[in-house]
Amino acid sequence: MLFRQMVSHSVIVFLSIFSSGLMVINTRFVAMSHAKFPGGTEPAGALGQQELAEEIENSIGMKLRLIPAGSFNMGSEEGYIDEKPVHCVTISKPFYMGVYEVTQEQYKQIMDAKPSKFDGKNLPVENVSWFDAVEFCRRLSETEGLYYRLPTEAEWEYACRAGTTSKYYWGDKFDGAYSWYEKNSNGQTHPVGQKLPNNWGLYDMVGNVSEWCSDRYNRDYYQWSPTIDPQGPSLGQVRVLRGGSFKRWDGASASWFRDRHWPQPINPNIEPRDMDYDGTIGFRVVLDVSRDYREILLEEKKKLEKEIVKYLDEKKMIRSILGSLFSTRIRIL
Repeated sequence: MLFRQMVSHSVIVFLSIFSSGLMVINTRFVAMSHAKFPGGTEPAGALGQQELAEEIENSIGMKLRLIPAGSFNMGSEEGYIDEKPVHCVTISKPFYMGVYEVTQEQYKQIMDAKPSKFDGKNLPVENVSWFDAVEFCRRLSETEGLYYRLPTEAEWEYACRAGTTSKYYWGDKFDGAYSWYEKNSNGQTHPVGQKLPNNWGLYDMVGNVSEWCSDRYNRDYYQWSPTIDPQGPSLGQVRVLRGGSFKRWDGASASWFRDRHWPQPINPNIEPRDMDYDGTIGFRVVLDVSRDYREILLEEKKKLEKEIVKYLDEKKMIRSILGSLFSTRIRIL
C-alpha cells in the first residue's frame, strides 16, 4: 500500500513539474514570436544602412556616443596581478556606449523599480545586481527594437582610455575634477555628468558608481585572453566591475583597475541590498550596431525550439520510467 502511494505521488509530481515547465517554455516562445519592433521593416544590421552618427538619443532620453573600432594595450604592469600582463586587444566593430551611467529615472521607466540607496532622478541607479542590469538591457532592447547589452570588459577599458595610454584617462597624475572618489564625494553618489569627460565624451567612466561588465571574472584571464573581441572566461560565478566608485581611493580610478562582485546579493532575502552593494554598483549600456535585435530574437527562438524538443524527449523518458515502475508495482503486488 505504501509503495503504491509513493509511486502515485511520484507520477503527480513528475507530470506537474514537466507540464509547468513546458508551459513556461511555450509562453516564452509565443511571446518572442509576437514581439513587435518600431517600423516593422527588416533592416540590414542594427541601424540599417544609415551612416552612424557621432551621438544619438533613444526613446527614454539616453544619450549614446559612437565608439570607433580599434586596438589598444589592455592592463598594466603597474597594476595588481589580475591586471597583468599588458596585452594588445582589438575591438573589431564600432559600438555605441552610454554617455552617462544609467540614471534612476531611466531605470524606473524600463523596470518600474527604485532599488537605489540614494534618491534622485539624475543620480546613477545603484544597488542593482548583474541580473538586474542584464534584464534592463533586455527590456530596453524590446522597447527600442535594437540590441542593448552590457559592455564587455575589453570594450569598457577601450572606451574608458579613449585613445590614451596613461594611468588615468586624463594623465598620470590623479585629478578629482574627473572623478567622484572617497575624498570628494561626501560618501554618496552625485548626478551624472558633473565631472569632466574623457576624450570620447563619456562622463563618470571612473568614480561615482562601479559599473557591471558582461564578463565573468578570472584572476588569470589576461594570460590567455583572445586578442580580438574577448568576451571573458566561459566559467565562473563572480562578474567584472569597472571604474571604482565614490567610496574607493584614487587608484581605483585608473583605467586598468579591475574589480568583481557576485552577480546578485549574497542573501537576496535581506533588505536593503546595500548590505552587499552599499549603494556603489550601477552600470551603463552598450548599443551593439553590428547585430539586429531581431537576429538575436530569432537565435533565441531557435534555442527555445531545441529546448522544447529536448524537454519533450525528457518527458517521454520520464513517462517510460514511470511506466516501468507501474509494471514493477503490479508484479510485486
